[in-house]
Amino acid sequence: MKKWFWIAFILIIAGIGIFLYATTPEKYTINDSMTDIEAVMEERLETPIEIREHVKSGDRLFVLFETDKTLGMGEFSQGKNGKYAVEVIGHGSKPIRQSIIETNEGLYLMIAGKNENKLARMDAKIEHLNYDISIDANKPYFLTLTPINGTQRAEATSLSFYDENGKAIDLKY
Repeated sequence: MKKWFWIAFILIIAGIGIFLYATTPEKYTINDSMTDIEAVMEERLETPIEIREHVKSGDRLFVLFETDKTLGMGEFSQGKNGKYAVEVIGHGSKPIRQSIIETNEGLYLMIAGKNENKLARMDAKIEHLNYDISIDANKPYFLTLTPINGTQRAEATSLSFYDENGKAIDLKY
C-alpha cells in the first residue's frame, strides 16, 4: 500500500514539473538583456530602434524607445524562468506617453517622453488625488513610475508640466 502511494506521489510531482516546464518557456523566451529586448522590438516593428530609457518594477519592464523620430513604449513581463515576454509594443507621434499600469509590486502612473522643453516637474491628477513628479530637466528623455492609490482609470485625469523655474509649459499628451 505504501509503495503505491509513493509511486503515485512521484508521478504527480513529475507531472506538475513537466507541465510547468512545458508551459512557461513558450511565452517567456527573451533573455534579461537590453540587447535581446531591443532585437525583439526591432523584429516586431520591422524597423531599427534606439532604447532611450528603461525601468523595471517587480515582474514588469518598461522601455522607452525612438524610431524614425517617433517615440514608442514596450512593456515586458518576466516569467518564473527569469526571461521576458512581450506584453505590448507600439509607437506614434505623441511626445508624452502615460498610462496606469499594475505590477506585482502595486499600481503605478507611468509617464514617459522626450524632454525637449526641459521639464523639471509634472503634476498628475487621478480622480481627486494629485501626484507631484520630479524629473531631471537636463536629461533628453524621461520614464517615471509613480506609485498611486487604487483606481479603475487607464490614464491620469490631467497632467500639468513645469520647467525648473516653476513656469507652466503647455504640452499636448
